[in-house]
Order: sequence, then structure tokens, then C-alpha cells
Amino acid sequence: MATSTTRSLLAALALVAGATAAAAVSSGPAAAGDAPTTHTGAADVDPDRPASPFWVERVIAEADIVRELQFPVLLGAEFADTFGACRGEHCERSHRGNDLFAPKLRPLVAARSGTVTWLRTDTAGTAGNGVAITDAQGWRYLYLHVNDDSPGSDDGANPATWRFGPGIELGAEVEAGQLIGYLGDSGNAETTPPHLHFELRTPYGFDIDPFPSLVAAVAAATRPS
Repeated sequence: MATSTTRSLLAALALVAGATAAAAVSSGPAAAGDAPTTHTGAADVDPDRPASPFWVERVIAEADIVRELQFPVLLGAEFADTFGACRGEHCERSHRGNDLFAPKLRPLVAARSGTVTWLRTDTAGTAGNGVAITDAQGWRYLYLHVNDDSPGSDDGANPATWRFGPGIELGAEVEAGQLIGYLGDSGNAETTPPHLHFELRTPYGFDIDPFPSLVAAVAAATRPS
């Protein structure tokens, strides 16, 4: 649940997002090759991820936003709060989510009910295979490094059967807890233990730290009924 302070922060972010969109419109049509919102294929990271100003990222990182969701890795995973941590040899980028470590091929489930609005079936680059779900309120849940190996191997064969769950395609409607894919090490996770890179994005297009929401999801799942 978001506090009044958090709601004020999100309202401010809405103004920033609006100004950014207006600037984009005034600058003219998109250049050839710009990635669409929903697509499969070559784009390395969900194209809706904005380059937000540093102060916005800092405010978001410190906001106490908890989004009610189902834990995205069935049977659990090990994770720590690394949102905003340096990435790249010279810290040229920051970590936009949390990494959830578990055995390869552990099922991934929909954190919320919604629509599949992004799907990537290319194991190269940073993200590897990935999928995003957008819920009815416009919040987005991103799953990166989805599996690209045959069972029991690290062959990188990218078998379709072991990437995403049945019926997972652009525009598909999913229910919270539904199988959407399998944990793996595609993209730049090939040199790390298998894990899911999980991102949580506001309706205004900004990534926020998913750690509080993930901790709350674990607590809810283990609370006696």
C-alpha cells in the first residue's frame, strides 16, 4: 500500500512523464528503427524503459511503495535488494530490478493478472529471453533471463517448449499465479548462476525497487491461513 507521501511522489513523477512525452512529441516523429511498445525479436530491453533523471531515480529508490503481487518464482528463490547497484565495468548503467536466484527451469508465474505486452525470444544481448505483463492499472512486471537451454544442459539451443508457458504470446491474458515461463540464464546471465531479473514499473513508466513488494509477497505466501 502506498502512503500519502508515496502518492505525492507518483503524482510528481506523472508530471515528469508528461513533460517527457510532450518533449518527445515536439521533437518530431520517431527515427526509423525505434522499437515499438509490443514486439518480439531484436530489441534488447523493454523499449518503454525511460532514461529518468538521477533525482527521479533516487526518489523512486527511497519510496515505500509496496505492490501486492504473487511471488514470481514458484517454490521461492534467494534474493537481495540490489536495485540501483552499479552495472558495467565503469558503472555506466544501474540495476533496474532484483535478481531472484533458483535452480534452472523453476517455473515462473504471473505476479498479477494482466496482458502480455512484451515478449523477447532472442538470447543475445543483456536481457535474453523476456516477457512483460501489464495489469489493469498500468503497472508492468518484467521477467528477464528466461531459460534458453534444453533440460539438463547449458546448450543455448533456446527450445520453445522451455522458454515460456503454454499460450504465452503478445496480447495473451494471464491470471495471477499462471505459468508464464521458466527460470534460466539467457542474455548476459550466462556467466552467473541461473536467476530471474524481475522489474516493477509504474504506470508512468519508471522502474521502482521491487524488493519491498517481493518481501511482502513472501510473507503473504507463508502466513498461516
